[in-house]
Amino acid sequence: YGSSFAQLQQTIRYGRQGQMPAQEQLQGNDKVHLLAAYVYSLSHGEKAPVADAQ
Repeated sequence: YGSSFAQLQQTIRYGRQGQMPAQEQLQGNDKVHLLAAYVYSLSHGEKAPVADAQ
């Protein structure tokens, strides 16, 4: 869920109740950032905003 890069990161990091498990503990912060950038690029046809992995 989410159309912004930050919303995608949050969805991947914390999951969606009953829909998608949280990935932060499994993937780590850096991979969550990369996954969000990939998903963002699929729907926006451009690179995700450059930001330090949080």
